[in-house]
Amino acid sequence: MTASPNNPSAGWYPDPRGDEAERYWDGASWTAYARPAGSSAAPVGLAQSPVLPAATPPSVRTGPGCLALTVWIIVGAAAIAIVITFATALSSPDSTSSRSSDTRAIPAEPPAPAPALRATYFVEGTASSASITASSGTGTEQHDVKLPMTNTDGAIGVSHTTTPGAFLYISAQNRGDRGTVTCKITVDGVTVSENTSSGAYGIASCDYSMPR
Repeated sequence: MTASPNNPSAGWYPDPRGDEAERYWDGASWTAYARPAGSSAAPVGLAQSPVLPAATPPSVRTGPGCLALTVWIIVGAAAIAIVITFATALSSPDSTSSRSSDTRAIPAEPPAPAPALRATYFVEGTASSASITASSGTGTEQHDVKLPMTNTDGAIGVSHTTTPGAFLYISAQNRGDRGTVTCKITVDGVTVSENTSSGAYGIASCDYSMPR
């Protein structure tokens, strides 16, 4: 048998010998396989085309490496979004004006001055005189005074300005062999310390720490 000059594709065709049959053309030449015309059965011995299994879609690879890569991709995308948002906020006119107003220096209010308080020392008694040691706004002073102790204007008591936290102190020693000596400290007219000593050369002491 010779090949068909048109070289049709492989399949069953009318037998070229004229028999009422079909002969199998393999795409290059006639084969020895034949079957009755119109039959769908393949004669014994004809090789059948193998049936290939359906293609299995490639499986998605999972594992620690892929999970880590996914996490890094998500983190990177979030970081890029944050940078873009921050840059947009900085470039907007509203944010610029807000930052300008926020960074303006606001002068601090000066601290309130400590209240000025008046401390007064008194030294009195039946003794005629006493030796005193007293703290004041300028330091410590020592004097011998007649009783009652007076200031330069003749008023009883000696006053000075004091502040919170200051320590007030005065002691008076009887300079004679009899009588009493009394010391007293007042702050704005309120007595905060008072003490009395009697007998020869007795000492009366008064002190007070100003609250802060």
